[in-house]
Amino acid sequence: MLVRQYLHDREESWRRLQALLARAEKNGVRSLSDEELREFSSLYRRATVHLAQLRTRTRERRLIEHLNDLVARGHALIYVSRPKTSLRSIALLFLRDFPGVFAETFRFQSLAVILLFGSLLVSFAATTVNPENGYAFLSAYDVRGPASDPETLQELLLHGRDSGMGSRSFFSSFLFAHNTRVGVLAFASGIFFCVPTLLLITYNGLIIGAMSAVYHRANLAQEWWAWILPHGITEFLAICIVSAAGLLLGYSLIDPGGRPRLQALMVRGRQAAVLVIGVVPMFFFAALIEGFLRQSQLPTSARFVFALLSALFWAAFFFIGSRAWAKADSGPGSPGT
Repeated sequence: MLVRQYLHDREESWRRLQALLARAEKNGVRSLSDEELREFSSLYRRATVHLAQLRTRTRERRLIEHLNDLVARGHALIYVSRPKTSLRSIALLFLRDFPGVFAETFRFQSLAVILLFGSLLVSFAATTVNPENGYAFLSAYDVRGPASDPETLQELLLHGRDSGMGSRSFFSSFLFAHNTRVGVLAFASGIFFCVPTLLLITYNGLIIGAMSAVYHRANLAQEWWAWILPHGITEFLAICIVSAAGLLLGYSLIDPGGRPRLQALMVRGRQAAVLVIGVVPMFFFAALIEGFLRQSQLPTSARFVFALLSALFWAAFFFIGSRAWAKADSGPGSPGT
């Protein structure tokens, strides 16, 4: 009874916020008068408070999703309606908005991680049980196949460690361009109801798992993980994030949440754009690590320490950034102001 009364007292403000949102999304923020802008800001802040309260007072999933959608649309509208080109706003985009949207889309991030590492475990197990199964996941022309001898595999891990700075710089540039291209493909193809993105991230996991099994079978497990983890921590995380952005696009068409699909795509597309922009520096740093640190004479123990520090860095980055985002989002002003 109390919940019903609570909803009755607030439904009018939600309807008003939805009406202002629909007009601003259709005709632009400038279509709102100064008084309506002040009203919109007030209604948006109240809706964020109502959303937090509802999550503790009711289990009505559709209602919570509806209000969460209003808040997300309101935030997206405020964010894009006040563009800034200052260094501060660029820094906030990467240090606060990027981890904040990461936290908001955690379900999609989790799905991407499960797909990547789930498929990795499947192909690793299949290739470990029967090495011949590795040919189902690896190219027939890849020299790192089940039939490769340990000496060849070891040589491949050591390849490039004596190369000069020019070669390493070129290799890093190539890796950055390639990984970014793959990431954009995983993102953009999500528009086709998530299917291509799901296949791409699963395919990557299957390859990594099968190749890992090949090195384990050759008693080169330690060398293999010391070779892949220093850059892999950052690169795999970036792949999962950009894939989650693609899933976000596709899901907005599968379940638009009661809105027209084009409108749902615009709302989710803004979140996805922040994720895609955010992973570009991650791909850049991963390419530098792969081109320089992986190709260096750094001992195995130091490589594992670097990988651990990378994991701790990204955990702290997203935790601190998402906390800053939540604090800004619930404050008296809007994010970016």
